[in-house]
Amino acid sequence: VTSTHLSYRFDEGWVREAQVRQLADFVRTGSGDFPPIVCGDFNARPESTEVLFIGGLHALNGHSFHLFDAFAVAHPGELGFTWNNTNPYTAQDPTPDQRIDYIFVGVRTADGAGKVLDAAVVCDATRRGVWPSDHFGVVAQLTCPAPGQ
Repeated sequence: VTSTHLSYRFDEGWVREAQVRQLADFVRTGSGDFPPIVCGDFNARPESTEVLFIGGLHALNGHSFHLFDAFAVAHPGELGFTWNNTNPYTAQDPTPDQRIDYIFVGVRTADGAGKVLDAAVVCDATRRGVWPSDHFGVVAQLTCPAPGQ
């Protein structure tokens, strides 16, 4: 499992492109019985070059990579905004509502480990009168077969 926080400046896609290239190189070096999971604040919309690269839909400088967007797998066509101006922390921000936080998962294994069962946007309302963050969160439910099954 890897977590990241890419450049927050929305006009710095070129910086995030370099960051996701390094992130992909790091994730490729991992090993284990479970597919890789990369989650975090990408500060980039689903159609951005950097997110398309992580999802295997765009090469960068002759390199490619592929993970699945758990929310898109569980809810194809849904927006899943995690930056939303209904949140008082972002209400005055001129940036429109968008999805910029993700959970990406590698190809599931032969025994089904890593299969996306569901995903959701969470922390999108007050908790005891307080907003948890300026971003809404994302959670995913993945299969994790017991050893030997």
